[in-house]
Amino acid sequence: MTDVYVSAHTVSVHIGRPPPEVFDFITTCSSWPRWHPATVSVAGAVDHPAREGEVIVETVSYTHLRAHETVLDLVCRLLLEKQNSRGPE
Repeated sequence: MTDVYVSAHTVSVHIGRPPPEVFDFITTCSSWPRWHPATVSVAGAVDHPAREGEVIVETVSYTHLRAHETVLDLVCRLLLEKQNSRGPE
């Protein structure tokens, strides 16, 4: 078995809003392009906080995600791709 080394980092953000307001914002899909860099567009029930059973279609740009990769992200992604390409050991 190959040893896999994983590194973690933490980012803290102070949000000066009450939790219910933040939750409503992040679950209202029309706001996703404002805070998620890979979200290109959203369609469906997007004008209110998502409810169980609603259909939402999100278009994402993986190229955009990779443009913001850090060296650590790149190394982790390449290691996972290499491990996945070999299949189970």
